[in-house]
Amino acid sequence: MTNDKTVSELIGETAAHRDRAIAEAEEKKRAMWARIPRLAEVDGVLARTGSRIMAAAAAGGDVAARVSEIERENERLLAERAQLLASRGVAEDFDKPQFDCAVCGDTGYDGSRVCACVRRKHNAYLYNKSGLGKVLAGQSFDTFELSYYSTAASRAVNGVTERENMQAIVVRCKAAAKQIGPKCVNLLLMGGTGLGKTHLSSAVAKEVINAGYAVIYDSAQNIFGEYEDNHFGRARTDVKRFENADLLIIDDLGAEFVSSFSVAAFYNLLNCRTLNGRSTIVSTNLSPKELNRNYQERITSRLFGEFTVLHFFGRDVRMLRVEMKGEPAG
Repeated sequence: MTNDKTVSELIGETAAHRDRAIAEAEEKKRAMWARIPRLAEVDGVLARTGSRIMAAAAAGGDVAARVSEIERENERLLAERAQLLASRGVAEDFDKPQFDCAVCGDTGYDGSRVCACVRRKHNAYLYNKSGLGKVLAGQSFDTFELSYYSTAASRAVNGVTERENMQAIVVRCKAAAKQIGPKCVNLLLMGGTGLGKTHLSSAVAKEVINAGYAVIYDSAQNIFGEYEDNHFGRARTDVKRFENADLLIIDDLGAEFVSSFSVAAFYNLLNCRTLNGRSTIVSTNLSPKELNRNYQERITSRLFGEFTVLHFFGRDVRMLRVEMKGEPAG
């Protein structure tokens, strides 16, 4: 059994909040009726509007005239209601239920689709469960600092400075963040430690989540470890979530223990996501030669053939922070 909260469970929690909000609003209304008995009478008449109109229609005769009379009376009652509340400094909508989501009214559904608020809760839960909640909160496109990347020609690669390279990568990641969901976008982020791969993949994730799409961000070690535990009966978790998420971010590929099983799991995962048109981001510290050595050609050919490859180069930003600002590394 998985310990993960499912979307259905979160919809249930959302609907339970709706029930509580409605109950609290009703309690406020009854308390106000006790204070203002006339308000209870007015609200009672207004609540019977539908049944009064139906009775007028059933009675026959000049139905339009009767309905108009009911409408005029309602206008007078609404004005009286507003005056009763205003004289006591109470807002007209004091008894309106306070829902968390204005789109779905805490039903969990936007029309026939699961509401974006539930998707955001689901993904926030998964991030927090994996220990990436704080990372997601602090790492966005707005907080990505290009000033750490050198503009020196002496540090350029093929005539491109570190700053120019990172500017181009940021532009590509921003474009991917807007495309993921409606389109399948695959990115391979390559480069040494501390160059911004995790920050930018988190920034993409944040934008995609805000757009209402399902995102999972986890390390290659954890992902392939779950597949292995499930396969050998050591655990039962929902590995299908890795295959079905709108965006899967596999962090630190190559840091896991590479085995024939992990290679097979990786290939099957990529194949499944490609066939289903799901977007994937893979980040790795490995060079192309190391990837070829660690993984089979059918995997590396897919990574280099079906993914947009973004090469990160420069100095470790975390160490630069220590030197430039005296910030602790990490």
